[in-house]
Amino acid sequence: MKNVIEYVGLQIQNAATYFTKIAFFSG
Repeated sequence: MKNVIEYVGLQIQNAATYFTKIAFFSG
């Protein structure tokens, strides 16, 4: 279960980074 939580957390972090880059580059 701990591995699942870590995986989900990592996916959320990746998504946050992705959307931050999109927002930054789109001005």
